Amino acid sequence: MALAAQGYARPRPARVTAARLRNAILRLGLVQIDCVNVVVPAHYQVLFSRLGPYDRKLFDRVVWGSGEFTEQWAHEASIIPVATWPLLRHRMTLERFKQWPMARAHRDHPEYRGWVLDQVRERGPLGADVLPGPEGHDRRLPGTWVGTVPRAILEAHFIEGSLAVTERRSDFSRVFDLAERLIPSEHRTREIDRHEADLELLRIAARAHAVGTAKDLADYFRMKVGDARPRLAELVSAGELSEVQVEGWREVAYLDPGGCSGSTTRSRSSSRRRSGNTASTSCRSCSATGWWRAWI
Repeated sequence: MALAAQGYARPRPARVTAARLRNAILRLGLVQIDCVNVVVPAHYQVLFSRLGPYDRKLFDRVVWGSGEFTEQWAHEASIIPVATWPLLRHRMTLERFKQWPMARAHRDHPEYRGWVLDQVRERGPLGADVLPGPEGHDRRLPGTWVGTVPRAILEAHFIEGSLAVTERRSDFSRVFDLAERLIPSEHRTREIDRHEADLELLRIAARAHAVGTAKDLADYFRMKVGDARPRLAELVSAGELSEVQVEGWREVAYLDPGGCSGSTTRSRSSSRRRSGNTASTSCRSCSATGWWRAWI
């Protein structure tokens, strides 16, 4: 069931088209970006494992050229549908990254960070390589993964939602532009309170897992489990998810009914036991598969 939800149950197509790549990403809800490059960057392997060989340039056009997807910190840095962007707005704060070099650079160079944003506004899409460092300070940030102050500031503006990623270069570096020029207004200006946003993020996670524990579903978008549990209880009460017992799992799991198509769910007895809107079901087809995420 979990494998089917992740797109492993269908035969690989004879030819991978843009539409197939698009639909695979939408089904997953997010694809974690990882530049670890033993064979190819890890995010390219996500679609390969589900669809088979494809043109990486086609993937790049779908993700960074179609306007349907964008990047944001979701699980980690991830590719997401643009419709998901407003669901993450309440988390677009450097407070989550206060020990990271982007947040430190943001604090240490207030005038420079404003200048960088003005440069993008005036000049259009920019990468860190074309920006000088702050006057009177070393451009480099030795010992950090961001490498330079310009990159740290661009990344800080990206985290806060002022900038978005318009392309990835061959060396995988980001090129940034104003979010208002990349994120469609219908999504960028959409106001969603945190409660509703968390519910929708958990719905996406549940569809991508088919079945998972509260920790599994919360971690898909790096949500705190303590915040996720009451939201999951709401989704169960509304009949959108079911509580189930999975053979071999210690914790109660949550089942997305739409993920059960074509799989066998069996109760411990011959009937399904209900209490209110929750169900206690033993899902043998789910055993040991609930840990899948969209970076495998």
